[in-house]
Amino acid sequence: MKTDSKKLDFVWTEFYQAVAERLREYQNQKDRHTLIKKIQENPHHNFGYLHQDKFSDGTIGPLEDICPFTVLGTFNRAGMKDQTKQNIANDIAEILDVKLSAPDKFHGIPGVHVMDSWFFLFAKDRKPDDIEKLWRLFINALSYSDHRDGESRRNFLSAYDAALSIERVNRKLSVGLHWARPWDFVPFDRRTCQYLTNMLGDQLDKPFDLFDGEDYLKLIGNLTTRFDDNNCPFHSFPELSLEAWKKIPDPPPSPVPLDHYTIQDILDDGCFLQENEIKNLIDRLHAKKNLILQGPPGTGKTWIAKRIAYALIGKRDSNKVVSVQFHPNLSYEDFVRGWRPNSEGKLDLVDGFFMNLINEALNNPDAKFIAIIEEINRGHPSHIFGELLTLLESDKRSPEHAIQLCYPNPDGGSNATHIPENVYIIGTMNTADRSLALIDFAFRRRFAFASFEPKLGERWRLWVTNRCGIDSDLVKDIEQRINNLNADIADDLGKDFQIGHSFVTPASPIENGNTKEWFRQVVETEIGPLLEEYWFDSLQKAKETKDRLLENW
Repeated sequence: MKTDSKKLDFVWTEFYQAVAERLREYQNQKDRHTLIKKIQENPHHNFGYLHQDKFSDGTIGPLEDICPFTVLGTFNRAGMKDQTKQNIANDIAEILDVKLSAPDKFHGIPGVHVMDSWFFLFAKDRKPDDIEKLWRLFINALSYSDHRDGESRRNFLSAYDAALSIERVNRKLSVGLHWARPWDFVPFDRRTCQYLTNMLGDQLDKPFDLFDGEDYLKLIGNLTTRFDDNNCPFHSFPELSLEAWKKIPDPPPSPVPLDHYTIQDILDDGCFLQENEIKNLIDRLHAKKNLILQGPPGTGKTWIAKRIAYALIGKRDSNKVVSVQFHPNLSYEDFVRGWRPNSEGKLDLVDGFFMNLINEALNNPDAKFIAIIEEINRGHPSHIFGELLTLLESDKRSPEHAIQLCYPNPDGGSNATHIPENVYIIGTMNTADRSLALIDFAFRRRFAFASFEPKLGERWRLWVTNRCGIDSDLVKDIEQRINNLNADIADDLGKDFQIGHSFVTPASPIENGNTKEWFRQVVETEIGPLLEEYWFDSLQKAKETKDRLLENW
């Protein structure tokens, strides 16, 4: 039973179905090439992510083919503001000659992750017929929706199961089908799946990820029979999706623990490095055991340190990734072992941060443990590590290299200590910190080093416009201003003092229309004071540099 869309304010379904109807005309590959070229050349919106296909020869370039679900996904990317979605949807409608206007609200319409909105892999990884499989499913889904006869059902099932063989698409198929025919297909987005699991419980034979075409249509039939039940909280699939959107909250930003954390998760979290750059960091950490991330302030060193640690152990587990910050007063006694006053006014030998981590790793040899040391050059690393400095080397991570510490064990014993091979260290170092000497060679040679630079570019622009609320008309202007500032800094002070992208990447979305005020505040309260530190002997130059950053703003 189809519910009155206007009565329930589901007029968005009419627009989506009209777009899907027009997309039927582009199933021919030649026509698809014309379609994607029109989308990529759209002057109003940033479709840069459609220019990031990766080919087998190692080059990067624009997508040369596209599926109908990825077209629909251009205005259904999670995290975008409703106004942005509406604007993009109207542009797609104009390209397809759809006469209806896009909805102004997208509540309850499932979306896809902004960093994973293609329904297929990069060219270097996808199979030659992957996009054809998606078109076949789309066409047969529309036919099944229109006719509901035995032949159209068989064709749909065959196309659905074939499309399931496309790597990483799985539940996104149902989301794309819901966009195309919202009254006929149930979406398996996170919220709807959780809502259905809570409602159906033991009636589900298997997880949604394992559904094939028969399972999918069986569930659709099961749910459809409930629509006429007055006690059922929904009476159509659009209502079901909206109900799930209302009842199921967003997940916490950093669930602990979260299984299966990978390089793709780092990218999805908002990393602006390339996939191969992240892989190289993890490879170096795995091989060397010790890695230092160095770079100017605001280049995301601490942010990426935690995430490559999670990726190394395979899940987001704060019990195995611990942090400490070095400072000039930190000592060996604080970090390794030393005397501490107890409640009775006497002194006890107490293990410090690093020895506690070592003991935990020795007791759990099958797990990986990572120590993140922030501002590692602000202390005196060789003094803080003491005799353990020798044991940091990757080829000395075994009992045969154990040594006696300068203090006995807290229990009075004198067992030799070694750093086990399942302990890893990630340090961060601010290259603009002129108040401290460089770390000495003996310490340096035990670490691999990775240099970070400001990452303002396509990935940054997509993230801050789609996820952080920065006005798309101003984002390139902000990027250019920061790039000009960094060019001035590099010429005068060197690249180690540039301004990182974190300064202009909001931690939470800014309010609509507040981009100019937000940027002004960042310059006045964050970048400006830093420039005064850089040019402490020429405050007038610092002021002039800051003023140029806001010129005509």
